[in-house]
Amino acid sequence: MSQPTKGEFEKLRESVATIVKSLDVARDRLSSLKERFEKGETDSEKLRDQISDLRTQLQVLHANFEDFKRRGEESERRRWTVYGVMLAAALTFIANLVLLLLRK
Repeated sequence: MSQPTKGEFEKLRESVATIVKSLDVARDRLSSLKERFEKGETDSEKLRDQISDLRTQLQVLHANFEDFKRRGEESERRRWTVYGVMLAAALTFIANLVLLLLRK
């Protein structure tokens, strides 16, 4: 087996330097990806919180709408009750007038 020459050592040193540079670039890219991933997780968590808040607001709005509908139906029922009472009073008044005219 022969001894490596100075030129072979130089090529080996250049190869090692190239590999080290490649590793540094890969490390930087990995660090960048890690930062992006962590930012993505943070953004995802914020979105989950916003969606949860929106769901809560939607439930409150739905409950308020149901209450509004219920009050509207109750108001409508009362209105028809008042109309019925007014109609009965008007019919009673007219009947009394007719009876009064028939007595004379």
